Amino acid sequence: MSVKDELAEAKGDQERARAIGDLARQQRTARELRALIRSQAEEIDDLDRKLAIKLNADARRPIKIARAKKQAGQPMTPICLWSDWHVEEPVRLEQTAGRNEFSPDIAKVRFERLINTTAKMIRREMRFASVGEIVIATMGDFMSGNIHPDLAETGMTPPIETAGIVHALLLDGLKFVADETKIERVLVPTCYGNHGRINQGRPRISTGSKHNLEQWVYQLVARDLADDSRFRFDVGDTAFKYLELGDFRVRFHHGDAFGYGGGVGGISVPYYRAMARWEQETHADLTCIGHWHQQRDFQNGVVNGSLIGTSEYSRLHGFEHPQQMVLWIDRARDRKAAVHPVFLD
Repeated sequence: MSVKDELAEAKGDQERARAIGDLARQQRTARELRALIRSQAEEIDDLDRKLAIKLNADARRPIKIARAKKQAGQPMTPICLWSDWHVEEPVRLEQTAGRNEFSPDIAKVRFERLINTTAKMIRREMRFASVGEIVIATMGDFMSGNIHPDLAETGMTPPIETAGIVHALLLDGLKFVADETKIERVLVPTCYGNHGRINQGRPRISTGSKHNLEQWVYQLVARDLADDSRFRFDVGDTAFKYLELGDFRVRFHHGDAFGYGGGVGGISVPYYRAMARWEQETHADLTCIGHWHQQRDFQNGVVNGSLIGTSEYSRLHGFEHPQQMVLWIDRARDRKAAVHPVFLD
């Protein structure tokens, strides 16, 4: 081999060695880059985990809310609706598919539950609101009477004796709520119902109060509490009573001044029709009625439930738990603020 050939071969070996070295360096650099990428990916995953833990820890921390400054209570007036007790009328379980039973003894138990729960509701609200007076509206049908032949047969006490029972219950109930709440002003508008009448045939209109035992009971209760300065009664002979709470006027009526034929809309349509007629004479911001044994809350009024609960008569309009009502008037805004049923079963 000539010297020239040897030099060429050596040069080729050198170039191959250099290429192998370059390739090795490139492979090492790729490995290093892959290792660096893996390391950075692991670092990113670790940072993601730490961030998630931090976010979850922050989410579990309670939100700090500054304590509100103590302010004077909002002026509120509770209106307690008492009506449709029917204290002497029996209801047997078989008459209501086992869902309701009633007797004078059960009436007393429900009455005690009513006055105790009512007083508790008012005391609870007085922790946050300023309550200067209570309205307890007695809206009739505390007795069933003898207006129908079947009531004359089934009534567990005769009308005069029943009137005496109602008198005792109302007297004790009014004093109990006043004593328990320590309110110095109790307003009592009274409305007689249709069941307390003693005349035969259709109810009297202009002389209805003169033929109603409940009107007589109200007068006795007002007489018995005449020396108690906490109570102010409206026992006028009219079937409609109006109460002025500042600029807010409330209308009270037993609720038998309009009929209901069992339409799909319930008593809402006849109720609003009656309101339109009554508004033509005297405006009221709120109307409270009973009679229908169905608790309802309308935009401009309420319908009270009953103490007796579902009976053979009222089940025609559907089942309802025995209940009365306490509603609240926001005196600062002159509007109905809340409606609370008082369940009695």
